[in-house]
Amino acid sequence: MSYEGLIIGVTTGILMFIFILCGGIVYRYRWKLRYLYYMVKVKWHDPEHKSNNKDERLYMYDAFVSYANEDDTFVHHKLLNNLEKNGGIQLCLHRRNFLPGNDIATNITSAIHNSRKTIVIMSSNYLASYWCMFEYNMAKMESIYERNCE
Repeated sequence: MSYEGLIIGVTTGILMFIFILCGGIVYRYRWKLRYLYYMVKVKWHDPEHKSNNKDERLYMYDAFVSYANEDDTFVHHKLLNNLEKNGGIQLCLHRRNFLPGNDIATNITSAIHNSRKTIVIMSSNYLASYWCMFEYNMAKMESIYERNCE
């Protein structure tokens, strides 16, 4: 094997190692990276950035309700009646409050960011849904990074 062949082999090995390492890091921090991406996207489209101080910050909703579509009977008949109609709490529900035309991930991130709290209706349907897990992880990232672990 020539000297040039050895250099090419070592360089290829180093590049493969770096590629695999970067892939592992991206996979490990995938939810944080998604959260950061969507928060930058939401803040870029929202010129009136709200105060970071949670006492001064105004929220559009009191709570965002994260639930699977199969559980919508419970949410829309029982939870909605008890909290919104009887309790005076303004809820954000994906079926009625998401903006048409926006992609689903942007709607989810915006709803979580513009709600004081997130209510999760955990069920087997919820755990089986990709978008429900996305909502859950985005709410978790919001609580850690934007609200000081609140």
